[in-house]
Amino acid sequence: MRPLPSASAPRVSILLPVRNAALTLSACLTSLTRQTETRWEGIIIDDGSTDDTRTAALDAARRDPRLRVVPIPHGGLIAALNEGLRHCRAAYIARMDGDDVMHHDRLAAQVHMLDTQHDLAAVGCHV
Repeated sequence: MRPLPSASAPRVSILLPVRNAALTLSACLTSLTRQTETRWEGIIIDDGSTDDTRTAALDAARRDPRLRVVPIPHGGLIAALNEGLRHCRAAYIARMDGDDVMHHDRLAAQVHMLDTQHDLAAVGCHV
């Protein structure tokens, strides 16, 4: 049985590790803000970027409080994912990379499947 989120908790945590993604991060984050499922939080793990990734992420987080930026020293993808999991508060976790763009119904469709098909443990999508 899946835990029920509280009224103030996000429905989905979007785990987004990034490293030197300044050129693609804006489009990625714009696709988050256009989701039809609006009860999400975005956990951006900056894995020691050496470009303007952190600045772009912090600027986006100032515009949308659902986004949180967690800077860490460069440790690689697995370390970034593990750190990100510690910050996720929702019952569901969606994975995304800094050069991904989400279809506007992705979260809504995946949440619906997980809520209604109790034999599923995970759902994916075409990339």
